[in-house]
Amino acid sequence: MKHCRLALLSVLAGCADAQVNIGQNDELARIIGGSEAVEDRHSYAVFLLGSDGYICGGSLIARDVVLTAAHCMDATDNGEAFVGYHNVMYDVDGEVFVAREVMPHPNFNPMFMKFNYFDYDIMLVFLDGASTANDVVTVKLNSDPSLPTVGQSLTVMGWGDTDARPGLDFQVTSDVLLSVDVIAISNEECEASEGYDDYGLYFSYNGKITDNMLCAEADGKDSCQGDSGGPLVIKGDDGSADVQVGVVSWAEGCAAAGFPGVYARVSQVYDWIRSEVCKGSAYASEAGFDCSIDNDDDWSSTPPIIQPTSPPILAPTGEISTNDNSCTICPNGATAGDEYAPFAATGDPTTCAELIDAAKSPVHVDCMKQQGHIAVLL
Repeated sequence: MKHCRLALLSVLAGCADAQVNIGQNDELARIIGGSEAVEDRHSYAVFLLGSDGYICGGSLIARDVVLTAAHCMDATDNGEAFVGYHNVMYDVDGEVFVAREVMPHPNFNPMFMKFNYFDYDIMLVFLDGASTANDVVTVKLNSDPSLPTVGQSLTVMGWGDTDARPGLDFQVTSDVLLSVDVIAISNEECEASEGYDDYGLYFSYNGKITDNMLCAEADGKDSCQGDSGGPLVIKGDDGSADVQVGVVSWAEGCAAAGFPGVYARVSQVYDWIRSEVCKGSAYASEAGFDCSIDNDDDWSSTPPIIQPTSPPILAPTGEISTNDNSCTICPNGATAGDEYAPFAATGDPTTCAELIDAAKSPVHVDCMKQQGHIAVLL
């Protein structure tokens, strides 16, 4: 996932990059290997700041509606959306709105994240005002299930982590919007991804990839922590011609060899998005949504019963641990208690125990929410 904190916007003003000392190896997604985006090229990109300071990306799909990942914000969050920003530290001509309503997809279940299962990881954020900036465009959403095609070039963007070196105990986030090109792969190839992470722990995508997801990869390139919720697009001649096909969701590591980035597939939930935007925004038709279609469908379904299926994994100490913990995004994993699901989707602090080695007691690491455990390195 992604997360700087609230203090960063005030403390880090004047710094080129934000460095935050926090738990790493977070499965929830994430720009690695990219470059600074052309200013205003992707003016629909939105910087989301949660009420407790974590960051995510998003996309403006109507003048007062942002599309993001469901794991980014608690349902009661009144976080802020920075619209029309390129440099979130220095720009002064953007617009800032407060979330008036946060609407995750009805089939998203944050409790399943403890099993590394992020189905329907998509959310609408209705803002307390509408963008009036002339240089800001809304992005078109893909409704064609045949897109993207395997091998198609896609672009992902965000302000998240830019350094995925193993062992780095802080995040280096960007103050300017970055973008990187990746290649779409089939869900079958994606689900076959397996291997060992930088800590020697086995991880597999088997059973975790659904029709509501799509995968993309490129050597040394990926989204990373802080980019979650951001748009994955098929680029057109300009921003108004871009088509968003995915939402940054999760991955094992960032640009980790053999582990593609995983995105929520927009076409699978397009009808739900259209229905809710038409009901909740006066700008839906202007943004290209057909509001003449019946909007009374029941989009919820019986969620699957998910059980941890990963085999035992060998920790670097040689001890055997299992992958059934509720905070697998911490290095070497450990259990924080079943009452906690990772990240902001639950609204609860998430604390994990990291097994440093067999000779030491577990060390508790804050993965997301408790700002008191965050050190800003200048």
